[in-house]
Amino acid sequence: MQDQNVLASYSNGIVVRKTLMPDVKYIAPRLRKADLRELKANSLAKPDIALMTSVWLSNPCYTICVYGEPIGLFGLCPQKDVGVVWMMGTDKVLQIKHTFLKASKEWLNYLLELKPVLFNFIHEKNTLHIKWLRWLGFSIISKKENFGINGETFYEFVRIKNNV
Repeated sequence: MQDQNVLASYSNGIVVRKTLMPDVKYIAPRLRKADLRELKANSLAKPDIALMTSVWLSNPCYTICVYGEPIGLFGLCPQKDVGVVWMMGTDKVLQIKHTFLKASKEWLNYLLELKPVLFNFIHEKNTLHIKWLRWLGFSIISKKENFGINGETFYEFVRIKNNV
């Protein structure tokens, strides 16, 4: 019997499904160092509370699992005509990088159907995600110094749906 929450299945036990609240408790203490640094620079909330808030504000919100283990969360927080897109994960995302990269383009196209303008801010030291965002077609549109609770540097990024 297939799990009703599973939305997509890939090779090697990789699935994307609707997020369940236990996913947050599992992923929060296992976040990549860069994701944890970004959360701490942007909020006083503990990682599990910050992630829980992102999940609550998102519509939709999804979990990436490998053989049932949650390894990443991503979602879209709708704001009128635009969406705030986000993703946080564990180091295990790197173990599925080829499938992750291919699937991330598919999921980005889906999110762009929901909101044709996607944006957010990323910590300047989160270089791997910056490279990934550029690969996905996002543009860095501004540098925000003294951003967040610690006054660190973030970049604002945006992707606009192509109507070709």
